[in-house]
Amino acid sequence: MSVISTFGKGCKGALALNACKGSGAFCAVSCPFNINGAVWEEGQPCCYTEGPQKMYKNLVPFLDRHEKNLTMFLYGILSVMDKLQKAPWVRFSSFGSFPEQEELDSTQQGLLQQIAKGLQAQIAAGKVHFPVETLGKYHYYKSLGFLPRLSLATAMDPYDPWIKKACVVGSLKDPMTARKEAARAKAKELNDQGVIAVPCPAVGSKSKTMKCGKCTACGSSKVDMIVYPIHV
Repeated sequence: MSVISTFGKGCKGALALNACKGSGAFCAVSCPFNINGAVWEEGQPCCYTEGPQKMYKNLVPFLDRHEKNLTMFLYGILSVMDKLQKAPWVRFSSFGSFPEQEELDSTQQGLLQQIAKGLQAQIAAGKVHFPVETLGKYHYYKSLGFLPRLSLATAMDPYDPWIKKACVVGSLKDPMTARKEAARAKAKELNDQGVIAVPCPAVGSKSKTMKCGKCTACGSSKVDMIVYPIHV
């Protein structure tokens, strides 16, 4: 089973690991962008993955194989660990999400622990981005040795400097330039409050120097908040 993907925002050599499709089986139903979730409504912004999944006909079947064969997928990640260790940037869940702890059997939990162990040098160097959308996932994957980043689109908990977070700002009705400016303004506001915040430079950029992996803020233990301009 092929397990490695690439992604448009990634720098040259960046790799992605996706356990399911966007709005797939492992995505929290509480996420407001999950079109199969409990709170999404027609006409509201949906997950940014919906566009690519409709555009590339082979993408959803590729991601569905991971979702339906999770144990094989995790074994597959271990089999390519040498490639991941050499990559300048590793992004978990450029599509979809990884499961909650209670959705995993003991074999799968053990495999995830081995994956985290194999990537420890990259995680310590800030070269791994592992976004999650619930507090439960944050605490579980952190306990395995990952440095997850919690999306505040779903988990609207009080600010805790020990939890590394991300938020989305702006409106899809506005041009990208306005959304990027809103992200910069929000980051400045947070920094003025003593929260170390970075606006994502990769969203909406066509520059090769503004790519994930060139910027490593999402994987940094020193950055409290990433501010993304809303995008699809």
